[in-house]
Amino acid sequence: MSAPAPAGPWGDLDPTVPVHALVARQAATTPRAVAVADATGRWTYAELLAAADALATRLARAGVGPGHHVGVHLPRRRALVAALLATLQLGAAYVPLDPTHPAERLALLTRDAAPTVLVHVAETRVDPAPNTPVLDVDEALTTAPGSDPPAPGAPAAVTPDTPAYVLYPSGSTGRPKGVLLPHRGISGILQYARAAFGFRPGDAVLALASPSFGFAALEVLLPLVSGGTLHLLDRRPLQDPAELGAEAADRGITFLMGTPSMFDTLTATAERDRGPARTAPRTGTEQALAALWCETLGLDGVGVHEDFLTIGGDSLSALRTAARCRRAGLHLDPRTLYEAPTVARLAARLRTEPADPPPTTGAPPAPARPEEPAALAGTAPLLPTQHRFFGRAFGEIGHDNEPLLFAVDHCLDRTALARCLTRLADRHPALTSRFVELAGERRVRPGDSAVAVPLEWHDHTGLDEAAADRAFTDAARRLHHRLDLREGPVCRAAYFRRDGGDRLLLLLHHLVCDGVTLHTLAEELSTLYRQTAAGLDDTLGPPPPSALDYARELQDLADALPRETPQLDAWLRLPWDRVRPFPTTAEDPGSLARPHLRTLRTSLDPRTARTVRTVARSSPYTTEDLLIAAVARGVAEFSGASAACLDVVRHGRLSPLTASDLSRTVGRLSTITPFVLDTAADGTPPGAPSAAGALPDLRALSAQIGRLHAIEHVWGVLRHLHRDPAVAGRLAGLPKPEVYLDFRGAGLHDLPVGPPFSLVTGDTGVTRTPTHPRPYPLEIRIDVADQRLDLHWKFSLRRNAEDDIRRLARRCTDLLVRLAESATGA
Repeated sequence: MSAPAPAGPWGDLDPTVPVHALVARQAATTPRAVAVADATGRWTYAELLAAADALATRLARAGVGPGHHVGVHLPRRRALVAALLATLQLGAAYVPLDPTHPAERLALLTRDAAPTVLVHVAETRVDPAPNTPVLDVDEALTTAPGSDPPAPGAPAAVTPDTPAYVLYPSGSTGRPKGVLLPHRGISGILQYARAAFGFRPGDAVLALASPSFGFAALEVLLPLVSGGTLHLLDRRPLQDPAELGAEAADRGITFLMGTPSMFDTLTATAERDRGPARTAPRTGTEQALAALWCETLGLDGVGVHEDFLTIGGDSLSALRTAARCRRAGLHLDPRTLYEAPTVARLAARLRTEPADPPPTTGAPPAPARPEEPAALAGTAPLLPTQHRFFGRAFGEIGHDNEPLLFAVDHCLDRTALARCLTRLADRHPALTSRFVELAGERRVRPGDSAVAVPLEWHDHTGLDEAAADRAFTDAARRLHHRLDLREGPVCRAAYFRRDGGDRLLLLLHHLVCDGVTLHTLAEELSTLYRQTAAGLDDTLGPPPPSALDYARELQDLADALPRETPQLDAWLRLPWDRVRPFPTTAEDPGSLARPHLRTLRTSLDPRTARTVRTVARSSPYTTEDLLIAAVARGVAEFSGASAACLDVVRHGRLSPLTASDLSRTVGRLSTITPFVLDTAADGTPPGAPSAAGALPDLRALSAQIGRLHAIEHVWGVLRHLHRDPAVAGRLAGLPKPEVYLDFRGAGLHDLPVGPPFSLVTGDTGVTRTPTHPRPYPLEIRIDVADQRLDLHWKFSLRRNAEDDIRRLARRCTDLLVRLAESATGA
């Protein structure tokens, strides 16, 4: 018999809300909070939902839908949680199959449950039912979001009585019989327990039960509907009470759930260690600070005696908090958060200290942020990548473009297409950008969305295919020279009528687009045209945060920074002095112009590439980290140095410098950050060149890469946005990276295009001025395509012999494979 809903704050239960919807609601509130952690890493709520969506797409394509069962045969890893949520959002029920159980019992359960698909990973692969299709989670999650076609059909309609979970009691003998548990029951229990146990964001649960045990669903899902963190470990540490206690202490566990036998009590237990009771803010300053902390850290409330660093704060959130305080009129040095890390102590400091305290270093104070002149009203500062672009010396800056070429399955309506382009510009102000000089600085002024993306119409009907191709190429080449950074436009479109099939060319300047931008525009244009042509209102929803607003947020952050910060010190302490120039035979910039460039392509075969990815997923090291480590070591050997410096481009949009969701923001938001790494092998004397043939210390390299990940988002802010020229000057004076590394993955190539468009290739003209010199002697682009890892090595024949670059490529590939193999013992 179920207990009635408790009164008071617990009486607000709504068991009609599906289980996965409860998690999605929490993810929308705290997308950047850590949702689940295991022995190999952690996922935020946003990353967990992205993984669940990716698996749901694969499961749907395998035929899973409402009323179906999905066997989940996974170890205690993050993918287990993603698989459960993916199953639930399709309206199916999951069947937990514990990999530690005997194969005979698993076979009985599988035969009884008759799952549509069995989800597993390579190390748990068994064959409990020979006719059951299987899905390898590692392989499914290796594919970047957007690289698979969307699953057929609309999202499943889940009712409160839709089965969510098939439970097989652990004492079953003979032929097992599963019990179907509906969403209504699990959702109600989760909401009841959240209130009864007092769960809140920041709580942490260490999962102890087998996935197939009765209360495992509560143990796994309760922290996720509450904003907490679920910690998953393998079974070994959970057998020893001393190890269990150590793990709980190390991970800041606030809840342990279990059976009486687990805790030697007569009832199931939920224990917590809360510390002193929370004290509410008492003064106006405390209330303002508490509200700002909640905004930055994604919390519902903060007590005045809670420590900033123990409730989720770190060095980057300290910077964001300081920027928000400055906008609220509270002049806060980020260092003060470390010296007075509670609301009460910080409020006392703000009452007794001057607004701009003198620095403790003896250096003159950083200049105060000037008030913006009236001439800057309505404009935005540049993003760091845009500053970087304008800081490079080359000729025709307006000719640096990115084309998107679509085949069209029928002749489009010109008015409808023009209306769609205007709608895109209206949703994404970056497409209207004008780069102007105002009050002594370069700024971005948004333009009129109605004329932001001019549409040309070319009629090449009646021409044979060869003549139509020539006419198209000529028009495309002219289009490249008709983008104007100052007056606009920065984006143009051209439609081509052809007897062999129409085409649409979209041309964008690199200052306003990156790989994620192309994804967003391709998908939204397809959707908009279908709906506009049918006379329907668009269903794109509210526009995402704009790149211009993000630029303002970053500049506010930079303005709040003092001259000396821990992040600046961390950048300056890297082993820059041990980096050596990339060996070349010519130094003149002209040797890096387009006519002298060549691209060498090397590949890892599908089997080796899959081994690298699988090993990376089962070890503490990501594929990208392994690639960075291998290339850094190879370059160091090639240069005769003990350290290497790579400019690493990052396409992700989960910046810790903002709470905004930038995943669909249009603009040049990718980052380029120098990764300076000590690549010495075990036993190599400090400072000695890396010995060819030796294997570097992967643990040490991974630790360095992790430390760089922690500060990489601040590089552009310090280097390009800080108001104190001494700060930017110190970073500008460091050695310039000469090797560029761009790991793209499959998702940046497979754009989510739908009817009436399909992506095609063709001669769209020269995207950059032919005499435009490249900034690096060596550029390495790494693509994931058809389960391969393809590496493209772009270099100048005026600077390096092809045989030398080929030897470097072979060495880096060998290092990648050997590092991946060594990771299995890490």
